[in-house]
Amino acid sequence: MNVVVNLDVDDLDAAIAFYIAAFGLEVGRRLGPTVAELLGGPAPIYLLEKPAGTRAAGHAAQLSAPLDAGASRCRRRRHRQLRCSKP
Repeated sequence: MNVVVNLDVDDLDAAIAFYIAAFGLEVGRRLGPTVAELLGGPAPIYLLEKPAGTRAAGHAAQLSAPLDAGASRCRRRRHRQLRCSKP
């Protein structure tokens, strides 16, 4: 499985400096004035400059939705590679 990390930041240059200093990452490429790709970790990190307080884009809001107990239990079983039956 390939993982990509997208992080919203309110100051792209400050965020680049922070991740380079804190984790030893390096800029892979700049994708326009508001996006930077950082490489050197286990997954590429994309810093996306957005004003502070803006909502997350895409499916991020869906990831925070609560799961019903049956779905959660089923996911845990699948994680342990056990068969799952409908509750």
